[in-house]
Amino acid sequence: MSGIPEKWTKVRIELSDFFNPKYTSTSCIVVREVVVWSPPRKEKLKYPFLRGESLHCSRWYGGCVEYEDYVPEGSIIYCKGLTGSRKRVYGMTYLLMRVEEGGRVEHKQDYMSTVGENVSLIADWDKVHDIAPELRLFAKKNGYSISRMRETDNLMAILVMKGGLLTKKISSTCRA
Repeated sequence: MSGIPEKWTKVRIELSDFFNPKYTSTSCIVVREVVVWSPPRKEKLKYPFLRGESLHCSRWYGGCVEYEDYVPEGSIIYCKGLTGSRKRVYGMTYLLMRVEEGGRVEHKQDYMSTVGENVSLIADWDKVHDIAPELRLFAKKNGYSISRMRETDNLMAILVMKGGLLTKKISSTCRA
């Protein structure tokens, strides 16, 4: 950077309306880079993922239900959550957001609601799957793979790369 300090903004993201808090898992990260993972002995497969630092969990109820932290303005945040029972997932949410002072996101998907303060929505599960054919074509042209088990994670990473949302496109290749 050129000596100009970054502007930091307080971000709060609350996840609620879970089907069952006991069987709920959430995570929110400030995206720093896109990494590519290849399975052992299958270097031709290149799965892109978003990597970054976790937001601070400010409220816990069986799992983290509220994240609150100071984040540089313009940063990308990736949140995901699953809720259900011991045998089945009933609801999930995947959100890609940009830190923007004064922004607000209110999102409802399946059995999960999300309210974000000082953020704006870039994409959710529906949007990324609506444009999946375009993202798959971009991935194929650039030599990336999409896993059936982690499809939404891969598509979100491809969206970040395709849209040039980060200054660093790909940092490294990870291997198991």
